[in-house]
Amino acid sequence: MGNSPKVSVIIPTHNRPERLKTAIESVQKQTFSNWELIVVPDHCEESTFEVLQTFNDPRIVVIANNGDRRGGAAARNIAMDAAKGEFFAFLDDDDEWLPRKLELQLSEFQEYPRTVLVSCDSYAVSSNGKSRRSRPTHILNSDLQYENVPGSYSFVMIRRTDLRISESLKAFQDWDLWLKLTEPADVLMRSVDQPLALFNVHQEGRVSDFNASKLEAYQTFLSLHNWTRKAEKYHGAKAIYYQLKQPSLNILQRFSKVCRYWFTRIGSGRKVSISEVKSLTGRLIRP
Repeated sequence: MGNSPKVSVIIPTHNRPERLKTAIESVQKQTFSNWELIVVPDHCEESTFEVLQTFNDPRIVVIANNGDRRGGAAARNIAMDAAKGEFFAFLDDDDEWLPRKLELQLSEFQEYPRTVLVSCDSYAVSSNGKSRRSRPTHILNSDLQYENVPGSYSFVMIRRTDLRISESLKAFQDWDLWLKLTEPADVLMRSVDQPLALFNVHQEGRVSDFNASKLEAYQTFLSLHNWTRKAEKYHGAKAIYYQLKQPSLNILQRFSKVCRYWFTRIGSGRKVSISEVKSLTGRLIRP
């Protein structure tokens, strides 16, 4: 692509100026420097633009949506449409990267040419400290039938694509995109076995937190893809799990749903240990 950047980094943001500042600084600290950063403020207050003005870096491009708030999916799509890079690397405005993230993920693409997606290990950071979250270095297409193994946007780099993120889904948009990317049978997914991203755990409106709309989004997401028979049973059990997490349920309702949950999970053919039954049942029943 001539003098175009190798990697287009994409950050959607909505009124989290201090967290956004930290996220941008983590991009600037990357050991790989041939990138452009596209920030899309989605109906933001002036404080966001004041932070953006402090960065005197020609690699940073701001494309503001000053109309009605459209959400993270639309903001990412705006950036993808404008991106010039051979690869797209996503970063949420409240997460951070460690310095070698772009370098090491690009190495995976170079070593495995059929790769369309590279994730990485990460640290979940909270007031209680940080814990490592690991992923298999070779992610199978069949793994995506059960879980979002690559993880959220901040961990993932993808090869440039004409695919776009579903703006109708209120959650699971990342998993939905990974499934669409890997529909061709001959493509690969990889993950770097080093923590390269910090996932900041907080209560500032993450869609990954459970709420009633997430259950509805989950059911919509499931209707968009083809699943194996075992995966269908597994997701049926998981939908019950989400229902159980609704705070309006009393303990008898929770116990009834727990019985249905384990019946479906065991029926899916997935191995269930006694310790798993004790641990998860306790969490499901507890308000």
